[in-house]
Formats: sequence, structure tokens, C-alpha cells
Amino acid sequence: MMIDSVTSQRQNILAKRVRALGVTSLDRHPQLPEVPTIAEAAGLPGFEVLTWCGVFAPKGTPRSVVERLNAEINKAIAAPDVVEALKQLGIKTAGGAPEVLADLFKSETERWQKLIVEHRLNANQ
Repeated sequence: MMIDSVTSQRQNILAKRVRALGVTSLDRHPQLPEVPTIAEAAGLPGFEVLTWCGVFAPKGTPRSVVERLNAEINKAIAAPDVVEALKQLGIKTAGGAPEVLADLFKSETERWQKLIVEHRLNANQ
């Protein structure tokens, strides 16, 4: 068993080289509507594990530089050809202010840290 992104495994799933047990999002994936969510398949309401990425700058980067990078990246990922190309890969773009990414990073860090502490997980298990 493995957990991987729809983006990297979609072709294997469609070719039946691997069997998808579920997707880790709250909703079924639009490119694999027949694959249930883990919440549905395992009876785990609210189960969600996100795949996300962001662009980070070193601490102390001038705010004007961060804002310029943010504006250009948001413009690039909103371009219709980019949106369509990423959609074909199963990727949904979501730009926003730097604070949106900072909030996501903080909430994901807190969520996983809590799980690690509660279950006494470590890298050597």
C-alpha cells in the first residue's frame, strides 16, 4: 500500500496497474469519480490529507520583493493555458496572499505535530 498523488498515479489507475482504494481529499477527485474518498471507503468522516506546494523566500526578504514575487506567481498560475495544463494533470491552482500560505503552513504543521506527539511517532519506526 502507498499514498501518492492522483497526478502521479492517474495513468496507472486507469490502466489498472494499481488499484485505488480511495482519495485523501474530502471530495471525490473529478478525474477519478469512481474512486471513493477514504472517508467514504473506511468510514472515517472528515479524513483529509492534502497535497500542496508553495513558494517560500528566506526569512528577512524585503516585503516589496515578497509582494512582487507573489503577484507574478499569482498571475502565472491564473493564466488560462497554465490552469488548463495543470487541470489535465489533476492539479487545482490556488493563489493568494503570502499570509494564506503562511496560515496553511502553520495549520498543517500544528495538525501533523499533534498527531506525531499523540501517537508517539518517530522517524525510526
